[in-house]
Amino acid sequence: MCSSDLAAAYFSPVSRFWELASGGLVAYAMTKKSPLLPRPGLVSALGLALLVLGAVLIKGQADFPRAWALLPVLGTCALIAAGNASFINRRLLGNRLMVTVGLVSYPFYLWHWPLLSFGYIIEGEKPSALLKAVLVLAALALAFLTYHLIERPVQKAPNRRRAIQGLVAAMACFGVLGGMVKAGLLHERMPSTAVARYMGALNDLGFPDPAMKPL
Repeated sequence: MCSSDLAAAYFSPVSRFWELASGGLVAYAMTKKSPLLPRPGLVSALGLALLVLGAVLIKGQADFPRAWALLPVLGTCALIAAGNASFINRRLLGNRLMVTVGLVSYPFYLWHWPLLSFGYIIEGEKPSALLKAVLVLAALALAFLTYHLIERPVQKAPNRRRAIQGLVAAMACFGVLGGMVKAGLLHERMPSTAVARYMGALNDLGFPDPAMKPL
């Protein structure tokens, strides 16, 4: 699947399970021994360098995840394995601002994509830089609300069993909806083939590009 369909490889939890499992296994090992490796300062510096290297080298046109995923995964695992003994983890990643960003990072990840997608749909083209900035700030605000109004109440629920049952029921509902889509009982507003033709027409509309000049 990774070779034939990069989009599926990127979004499928099956093909990217190893990424999540890597961090989980390192975190579990940290409960037995912290730091997990000797010379935690060097390990955390190496982990940070791998993350920065990934941010610089992985471009929009790169065949990601594939082997490129090793950079952020190994970098993150190295940072986790270094524990609180390293200066980078304790002072840089452990300060209040970075911890706050980390707490809302996952709801932010969930919110930013649909907002940017709707911006593209409404505009009929890539949103302007200003609109993108507004949508990202809106996603950040919604992430804070999601964390404080949904995540924290669930974590602090007096009846944890009922909260877990509610989450499992919600996941089951989404699973049923996904099965209905797979079975053809629910259909997209526009078939994927029609979307491809529509996007191709949009690209043709701008041809030739203003930068293209006859010789």
